[in-house]
Amino acid sequence: MASRTTAHAGVPAAHREVEAPGALRERVLAARSVQELGEAVVDWVESLGFPLPSIYLEVGGRLRGLAMRGYWQVLEGFTVERGVIAETFRTGDAQFVPDVRDDPRYIAAVPGVVAELSLPIRWNGRVVGVLNVEARDPLSSADIRIVTEVATAFEQRLHQFGGPEPESSWQRLARRSAELAALADPSDIGRFAVEVAGEVTGLDSAVLVVEERGELRVRAHGGPLGERLSGLSTEALGEVASWTSSATSAYTVGAIEGSGFAGHEALRRAGVEALASASLQSNGGRHGFLLAAGSERCAFDRSQLQHLEVVATHAASALYTALALEALRERAGQDALTGLGHGATFHDDLGRVLAEPGATAVLLLDLDNFKQINDMLGHVVGDRVLLECSEIFAGELRGSDRLYRVGGDEFAAILSVRDADEAVAIAQRLNRATRRHGRARVSIGIAMLEPPLVVETDTALARADLALYEAKRLGRDGVALYRPELRTDALDRSNLAADLSLAVERDELFLVYQPVVDLAGEGVLGVEALVRWAHPERGVLSPAEFIPLAEQYGHIEDLSRWVLDTACRQVSAWCAERWARDDLRLGVNISAAELGPGLVTDIAAVLERYDLAPDLLIVEVTESLFMDELGAAPPLRALRELGVNVAIDDFGTGYSSLSYLRRLPVNILKIDRSFVLELDDPKGAAVTRAIVELSRTLGLSIVAEGVEHASQAAMLRALGCEHAQGFLWSRPVEAAAFPTLVQRLDAELRPAGGPGRPAVMWPRPVEDAATLLDEPDTRCGDGAA
Repeated sequence: MASRTTAHAGVPAAHREVEAPGALRERVLAARSVQELGEAVVDWVESLGFPLPSIYLEVGGRLRGLAMRGYWQVLEGFTVERGVIAETFRTGDAQFVPDVRDDPRYIAAVPGVVAELSLPIRWNGRVVGVLNVEARDPLSSADIRIVTEVATAFEQRLHQFGGPEPESSWQRLARRSAELAALADPSDIGRFAVEVAGEVTGLDSAVLVVEERGELRVRAHGGPLGERLSGLSTEALGEVASWTSSATSAYTVGAIEGSGFAGHEALRRAGVEALASASLQSNGGRHGFLLAAGSERCAFDRSQLQHLEVVATHAASALYTALALEALRERAGQDALTGLGHGATFHDDLGRVLAEPGATAVLLLDLDNFKQINDMLGHVVGDRVLLECSEIFAGELRGSDRLYRVGGDEFAAILSVRDADEAVAIAQRLNRATRRHGRARVSIGIAMLEPPLVVETDTALARADLALYEAKRLGRDGVALYRPELRTDALDRSNLAADLSLAVERDELFLVYQPVVDLAGEGVLGVEALVRWAHPERGVLSPAEFIPLAEQYGHIEDLSRWVLDTACRQVSAWCAERWARDDLRLGVNISAAELGPGLVTDIAAVLERYDLAPDLLIVEVTESLFMDELGAAPPLRALRELGVNVAIDDFGTGYSSLSYLRRLPVNILKIDRSFVLELDDPKGAAVTRAIVELSRTLGLSIVAEGVEHASQAAMLRALGCEHAQGFLWSRPVEAAAFPTLVQRLDAELRPAGGPGRPAVMWPRPVEDAATLLDEPDTRCGDGAA
């Protein structure tokens, strides 16, 4: 817009003079329209020596220039979000900037501006526009008073005109489109689109129909016919869509009678007499339609259809942008493998649930021995197991329960329950279902959070984690409920674990050895190495007190390497001594946490280091490990191929299954001491007899553990059990005492007495289990004693 120069333009503020108020009124009253009023006002302001006056009215959600002077460009459509003018409009407060160089709100349009003054224009109590003045010299209080009087005069004349000129249909459409663009929720976009569709067409009802997964679905509806239209069949919606596939369409339903339009009768039954429809076009495709409808026939003009088309296009763009963002947010809140919420989602949801009344249970579910599945069978199989378990859990939980995958092999659930008993019952159901249907087993910790107890999210999780550890400590594949003493126990374990990390370095660990004897009188056949910890403050600790800590805190591999190396070094030393029993088998316990690809390599290296034949070593694993059959079989099979023996320790206390004995590469079965204690009970004796007979059928050597009385040894002999160990013959002893112990037991247990070596091979080779070999195995490395 070209600048107009007046006699007063550029006059310093101190010398500006105000013309008589009557002259201003005459100019204002002479205006015959709002446009003329704006021109008269900015002319007046410029004539007073203000070089950059302008006035704006809000149209279509933006401030549109009504009149301005002194600018070389047309300023149109100011946003109402930023700038001095926008702040005046938003707040309704006058904004005076004495020095624009010090105010970040100022938006420069011309150079050399020093001060800015913006005054709101009101009509019927609301702000409808802004009178703005920019000056190249300071503005005085008198200047501000002058401009304020001009703004007041403009408002008064505006009221006489009845307010700003009405929006045109296109201006109204622009404003409504701007409102639509500001929406982010798909439901809000749908509701808004059907509302505006009715406005631009003059019809009282509308529906937004979206194609989702290849099927048309009503996403939003409004007006008296909206509910009926939303109930139209997919076929009828498809027929309406076909009329909109290439152009925006409007018609009266009666006009198409006899035209063969399959959707016609469905629309008539819904009460529709007139409708207009525009396709939803976005990203180069059509994805549904926006339909406006009325119960009375009417005539349409093309501008209405053009408006509907604009609304549909904007709605499609806004809707599919919102749906894409919603999908991204959903994926961001989900675990990619299982589709469950992930750890951050769980944490957020738990925080909200804990703020609500009622009892809540937090469950942490950890798959037992899952690492072995990943290590031995690969992550593809591991992922299948995780997906399988997630489906089992989801199938057992109720509709109101929430399930998440919060770690590699860890899941979590949030339950609304009556009490702890209900939470425990649900957890036990999950445990049983996993045992029944899954390839892994699960340990579950429960934290109950009941009013009036109020805890933070982290506290709730810490309690569930303590309960989970308790379930693991008690043997895995079980359920444990948090109780306060677990926190004290956890602190004690943490301190003990810290000491354990230094136990090898401080030479606090030592081994003791317990003999395995032949019940048929052949003397000592083998020895089991058992680790002990001479804690400087707590005294001698048994493996049950620190092995679980070693597994939990990542010390188990270092500890096991030390045990294996120390035991093999000791057996090698015994082979070189004068009493030399080079046929003694050495049993070493292996934790489930160690059963990985490196186990066979480590064992082979140790055997080579101490020149020991592989079949002198027995690797003892607990029965619970065999529930992870997929993960356990490959490393155990590799050990058997190396020539190392594999024993199931504590058989009968875990997950007894005959199929495991048949399928897995084991050749020794060690009957748990609990069966030995029940030998005086006929039922207990019958169970032991069944285990012995089954083992012999499968070609497994049998060792009974925990034998303390001669009567127990006699009963085991009668049942067909071949070998045993226990306090009846000796408690575990240190290495220095073991040679004398072996010599004494050999002399006591052999009928003929005197030195010699057993006449049996132990353990039996699996491939020839039915035959007891007469020739003893004399190998100790490459030489004989």
